[in-house]
Amino acid sequence: MLDNPMILKKAAHLQFKKLIVEPWDTIRVSHPHYPSKPLLITIDIFSVHAQWGYPDDWQHELIGLISDCAQSHQNSPLLWLFCSHPASHLSQLLDKAVHPPRCVLSTVSLNDAEAQRDTRYLLDEGFRGIRSRHNIDNTQTWPSEEQLSRLTSAICSVHYFAGAVLNFIDCGGSKPQDQANACLKYMDGIPEPLVSDPFHIYYFYLFFFFF
Repeated sequence: MLDNPMILKKAAHLQFKKLIVEPWDTIRVSHPHYPSKPLLITIDIFSVHAQWGYPDDWQHELIGLISDCAQSHQNSPLLWLFCSHPASHLSQLLDKAVHPPRCVLSTVSLNDAEAQRDTRYLLDEGFRGIRSRHNIDNTQTWPSEEQLSRLTSAICSVHYFAGAVLNFIDCGGSKPQDQANACLKYMDGIPEPLVSDPFHIYYFYLFFFFF
């Protein structure tokens, strides 16, 4: 980039070639044993699209560039991991590729048993802090096991949602017990499919491109 500071204003395929493909080609010649293990590059398609406002077709272009490169540089040490909510157009792009990409496509649920344990841990720690800050007697069974189970199920391991719920209960203006009851009452009014899986759009497709 020091030699060509305008490269970031060039077309995407030129940036990919000059900033990724050619440098790694040079490294493979000068240091054939580096790296000793594959390097993983992770791209969260949903976050990039939401935060930076890229048009939808940038996903197609990037996946196409990586897919083509995977065919022509099969000994590259780079592995690419794409994370996205379920999107049929991405699957169709892979299916219609001129050169089928060497990849593994899998779906990971955010509400499996391990995710539920993580969510429950966050809630337990959060309520421990709330009880301490509000001088709630630890001998009181609050929140109850039934309340914790309902919150854990509704939150579905989306950790920033857990943080928002805990903040509402902790700093909502009323007693934490009343805030928790209001939160649970609201969740009870949500249709059952949403309660069991309110963030279903955040299920991830995992795209592994093996160079």
